[in-house]
Amino acid sequence: MKNIRQLRFSLFCFKILIPLCIIVLSLCACSHYVTNSNGSFAYSYGVFLGAEPEDIKYMEAYETVVVEGQAFSKKDVSRLKEAGHTVLSYINVGSIEEYRPYYDDYSQYALDVYENWEDERWVDVTAPEWQDFVVNELAADLRDKGF
Repeated sequence: MKNIRQLRFSLFCFKILIPLCIIVLSLCACSHYVTNSNGSFAYSYGVFLGAEPEDIKYMEAYETVVVEGQAFSKKDVSRLKEAGHTVLSYINVGSIEEYRPYYDDYSQYALDVYENWEDERWVDVTAPEWQDFVVNELAADLRDKGF
């Protein structure tokens, strides 16, 4: 009789408890990817290069958002932060695009075409004027917007 109880308990564990534990552990592990610590965001981060302020609605599910900060105002950044997002700005210090308002001022530092991006050029990052512009204008502007 004792052997039959042990066998039944073993079968119970094998058929019910072990799968149940696996399911519970899987759900616990997945919860990290579904919500953050306060449960308000579906994703931990999203990268939104090329996004404009009207695209903010697509960022609502992301705890941390990475945007191209030159396209966003201080008010846009504040709006995202007030909604609980961590907001970071992307800045490419190694290239310069023709559509940038400062392109003509720094085009003399442009090197070769950025592969697959015809309107973008590699830039000579060793040029002191470019370094000064990136640090004291581009980055400073982003800082002043709240990034």
